[in-house]
Amino acid sequence: MANKYIVLISVFLYLLVVLVIFQRGTVSFSSRYRKPVKWWYFVPLLVYIFLTTAFASQIISFIGPSRVSVFCSPIGDRVVYWMFPELNIIFLAIYLFTVLAVLTYWEPIVKYSENTPYLAPVFGLLVVNFTNLFFFGDITEPQVVKPLVVWLIFMIATMLLGAFIVIKDLKRGLKREIARKKVAQEQDAAQKKKKLLLIYPINELIAGLTVRSYSVNPPLAMAILAGLTPRDQFHISFLDEQFEPFVYEDADLVAITAFTAYANRAYEIAALYRENGTPVVMGGIHATMCTDEALNYVDCVVRGEAEDVWADVLRDFLDGNLKRVYEGTWPELKNMPQPDRSIFDSRYVSSSIQTSRGCPWNCKYCSVTAFNGHRYRERPVNEILDELETIPNRYLFFIDDNLIGYSKASEQRALDLFKGMVDRKIYKRWITQTTIDIGNKPELLKWAARSGCLLLFIGLEFIDREELKQMDKHFALKVDYSKALKNINRAGIGVIGAFIYGSDYDTREKMLKRAEFVRTNRIDAMQQSKMTAFPETQVFKQLKAEGRIIYTDYPEDWEKYNFYELTHVPLNMEREEFIRTFRYCVSKTYAYRTIWIKALKTLWHTRNLETAAAAMRLNFSYRALSLYHMENQLSQEQKR
Repeated sequence: MANKYIVLISVFLYLLVVLVIFQRGTVSFSSRYRKPVKWWYFVPLLVYIFLTTAFASQIISFIGPSRVSVFCSPIGDRVVYWMFPELNIIFLAIYLFTVLAVLTYWEPIVKYSENTPYLAPVFGLLVVNFTNLFFFGDITEPQVVKPLVVWLIFMIATMLLGAFIVIKDLKRGLKREIARKKVAQEQDAAQKKKKLLLIYPINELIAGLTVRSYSVNPPLAMAILAGLTPRDQFHISFLDEQFEPFVYEDADLVAITAFTAYANRAYEIAALYRENGTPVVMGGIHATMCTDEALNYVDCVVRGEAEDVWADVLRDFLDGNLKRVYEGTWPELKNMPQPDRSIFDSRYVSSSIQTSRGCPWNCKYCSVTAFNGHRYRERPVNEILDELETIPNRYLFFIDDNLIGYSKASEQRALDLFKGMVDRKIYKRWITQTTIDIGNKPELLKWAARSGCLLLFIGLEFIDREELKQMDKHFALKVDYSKALKNINRAGIGVIGAFIYGSDYDTREKMLKRAEFVRTNRIDAMQQSKMTAFPETQVFKQLKAEGRIIYTDYPEDWEKYNFYELTHVPLNMEREEFIRTFRYCVSKTYAYRTIWIKALKTLWHTRNLETAAAAMRLNFSYRALSLYHMENQLSQEQKR
């Protein structure tokens, strides 16, 4: 029989489980990003209450001899029994909690079938009740266990049915939103305007298993171009191969961008339009670094940042005088036009925003400085906050190369941004890129966590001091990696650690040591790749001069420059030895046991289930991608 303390103990245990399961630092169920509650979401709960009161005695008699806590009361000429009253009180709260969780975290649930937000309360229910049974009941007594299990089955079925009803309703809402957007686009297209088609190509054979996954981010550059395009003159259409394969559609002007690994795919699509007399403009980092090559496949190249020249491109197109090359500048980032995110597919879970550009460092393997310049340019905090308030997505990626910057003033701007998000109640869950020295900045970490930071993407690359020096990463030499990683976790934030194998200073021993560091340290999500010499980087120029680049049949070979192919001859290792060692490192770090243990450690260190779940999903994604490319490479080697 229940005693008077069980309700209090159960509530305490459940709150403890919830504290561990759900994130800390922000209001979980803010109505700002939560879908509205509707009365029919509680129909399963009403059915449950009716069945387990009106028919409670019949259910217990069917089970057989039972020892249960019970509350009974006469209603008219009938006695109504309420079995497990203390458990049912908690269950009512858990059901409401589940509904709010689904309505709050609806984007990954509806768009990518993420089940953690509604399975976590089920897990909490089981933990609470079996803990109570273990300490205050008799877990070996069938007369106690059998009725409790039956009631828990009723409860879990009710919770899952309620979640199913909510999810179905939300999916219908998403379909209606997609349909409304399609109608609006068709109406806009019916007007007599020139059609601008923006294309973001992806070669799925290269991208592998991560295409169309939860990790897909909308290409912000395309939204910026759309925001710069006058809608009274142009109808804009956007095609993103991350969601759907390319299907030819008529256009008056095509604008396309691509990373190096997808350059061939961009050229293939461009050829289709040029054959039909449609001019094609290409921009982005590859077209900027390989302008002469790109001009063989497109009509026009925009080099660098496009904000200051896009109006010229459109005007010249309308005048029939499109130039071959437009030189973008490095503009100040104050009073930037708002990106037009209406072009994006409604299935994106996350959105993107950029608050700074440029990097004063010049790491040998990086092309950011060549594209965005040495000077770190920053947007005003109020303008960033204003834009954040226009973004409906709960999940966000700050696509800055380093959000906290490189000076005290830049750190203060980042701190003001985080505090501003909290003050304005902009409850986002966000990820960004930064440097490892943020681990030594407790105030920044505290406010980053409070503003909703889930994970920090940090380019650690190497752990050997000599390699860091040779790659011009001198700032990282001042940081104790292990201590910094621990501080980040203590703030409730996870770390996506990016590591590179294959520098000229790598040996088998260094690679194995790096993999062991990745496996055993607080690297919550592990991105491990091979050194890739991208066009116009210092590494590319050096390897080209020394004749050590393996794939030189451009542009066909650009698809090999994907972080997973070995594109050069290592200096201190034979190619076969490097490939075997890399495979061994990846097999150890991406082993299922390692990934699961890391997820549990992330949960323990951050006390944040959302961070732990996100890190685990990324690890499985990185594992799939690594295995995918290793199998491809193995088959290629066998053909040689």
